Amino acid sequence: ETLHQTRKKTKMTKSNSVHLSLTREEAVILADWLYRNSRKEELFSDIAEQTVFWNIECILEKVLEPADYSEETLRQAKESLH
Repeated sequence: ETLHQTRKKTKMTKSNSVHLSLTREEAVILADWLYRNSRKEELFSDIAEQTVFWNIECILEKVLEPADYSEETLRQAKESLH
């Protein structure tokens, strides 16, 4: 059974929610990547995939500060994960 088949059989509800934990550095890097790529329609096979990325981007925008979007903060975040 594939993951896709499993998803089709499972009704997604709030009780099926998944919680992720990221460091601030990981969140900064992910937010940057999402900002640069989430509007590139060729990355997604359908609107559902694009919606997931947009939702994650919105969550990150709520928890990150404006300063987290600076080039310097991004550079430091990347260096810290090397």
